[in-house]
Amino acid sequence: MFSGNIQYALAGYNWGLGNVNNNLEGINTNDPDLFLEILQAEEPRNYLMQIGEFLNIYKLVYTRSQ
Repeated sequence: MFSGNIQYALAGYNWGLGNVNNNLEGINTNDPDLFLEILQAEEPRNYLMQIGEFLNIYKLVYTRSQ
């Protein structure tokens, strides 16, 4: 639906596809920071930031050399 953009898909899951589509009208960006700034609601911003933090933690834990 969002051409493989994981951040848009996660926002759609949390906030609803229609809300994400309305926020993306006239904006074509793959910049995750800009996308967080244009979101009109605090909940999806917090959700996406939390998911990003968890992703970074998982990457650190699972890419350590053994």
